[in-house]
Amino acid sequence: MALAISLWGNYSLLVNKSALHDNDIKFRMVRQLMPEQTLFIDSLYYKNSDSLEMKVEELESRQIAIQVASEAVKQKKEEAEKADKELRQLKKGNRMK
Repeated sequence: MALAISLWGNYSLLVNKSALHDNDIKFRMVRQLMPEQTLFIDSLYYKNSDSLEMKVEELESRQIAIQVASEAVKQKKEEAEKADKELRQLKKGNRMK
């Protein structure tokens, strides 16, 4: 049992390490391409890390809300087009009678 838990723990750590390594490479690339912005973000983070985390979460939830609203608009538009098509077919059927 201990061996199974140990193997599962090691696997989880390996997956997390891989994700962190990928993010590290991305951040280092951004640091090379935009050094001024990176320094600005670093200074904001270390001065007030809690409010920065809250701001990032707020922006992410806003982006998700925008995406959900956009999908809803797209769905409503498709439903309206379908209803319009059905209405035209009904009107066309009444004219033939």
